[in-house]
Amino acid sequence: MEELQKAIDKANETFRNNHCGFYAEPMLSVPNTASIEIEGGDWKHDHAYADYVMRENGFVCISEKITLETEDDWYGSIHYYRLQR
Repeated sequence: MEELQKAIDKANETFRNNHCGFYAEPMLSVPNTASIEIEGGDWKHDHAYADYVMRENGFVCISEKITLETEDDWYGSIHYYRLQR
């Protein structure tokens, strides 16, 4: 759990430094996993960026649940990640 929290903290530091409106948090019910809820964001600048930052911190995206669909590239979802270290 300590390794997971350190990786999440490092990712969240990057999100804060880049003024993102979302953050990663551990999923207590599933070992070595984290989630990010993006209530509404552009696929490239928000969703793909979240995946990139998490990947750079040792996570792999294992699932994404769409929570808000729109007709364009702006949508809401929850991203699920597993720590790969």
